[in-house]
Amino acid sequence: DGSNDAPALARANVGIAVEGATDAARGAADIVLTEPGLSTIVHAIRQSRIVFQRMRNYSIYTCAVTIRIVVGFVVMAFAFKFDFPPFMVLVIALLNDGTIMTLSLDRVLPSNQPDHWDLTEICKWPVLI
Repeated sequence: DGSNDAPALARANVGIAVEGATDAARGAADIVLTEPGLSTIVHAIRQSRIVFQRMRNYSIYTCAVTIRIVVGFVVMAFAFKFDFPPFMVLVIALLNDGTIMTLSLDRVLPSNQPDHWDLTEICKWPVLI
């Protein structure tokens, strides 16, 4: 990309400058490729789809655990007149956070199509679980 491409890169929705572009083109671009070829874009799309799947799994798991904890606390508090010490709530929260952190290492498959948030799916699965 030469300096004459800088105005077009600036006006584009997402301007992409390639490796070896002029400083003007790099400054106007939103994304600057540091390696030759377009394989970096394909890799970035694949990684973003993996991140999206992990976020989806995190949302479903978090909603399911929250529903389970709230229902469990309500049943124990009203049916059994159980009093919760603050330390117990803290331990449950820490154990829950430990299991949630393992989702960051979850092996997920990226989808073949662009993803979107489907709130009915995210809310349906926690209720069923």
